Amino acid sequence: MTESDPKPEPVETPQPELDPQAVLAALNLAGLEADIEGVLGDRMSQLDDMLANLEQLVERLETDIEKFEPPQ
Repeated sequence: MTESDPKPEPVETPQPELDPQAVLAALNLAGLEADIEGVLGDRMSQLDDMLANLEQLVERLETDIEKFEPPQ
């Protein structure tokens, strides 16, 4: 097997021309705003949960530290 098979060249499919006016006309500002608000709301909810968990961890650590501190 000394001969190598020629590799087929990739076939490029022609891309349709995009009309900037049609793209802008298709954008719905209210829909975009709603999508962004939804994503931000989800992220804020996740951050709130993380903050609550962090507060619980701090309280637990403070309690554990108080157990190890000698009485004064």
